[in-house]
Amino acid sequence: MAQFDSGVLLQSTLTLTKEGRLKPDFQFQTTSFQTRIRQ
Repeated sequence: MAQFDSGVLLQSTLTLTKEGRLKPDFQFQTTSFQTRIRQ
């Protein structure tokens, strides 16, 4: 499960970076971290 999350996070980060938005990128990472802690 950890590997899957890492892959999704990496893909999301790349897509957001391409758009030129760093704020959303950070938010996405935070959401993933919270989800992992909650589980």
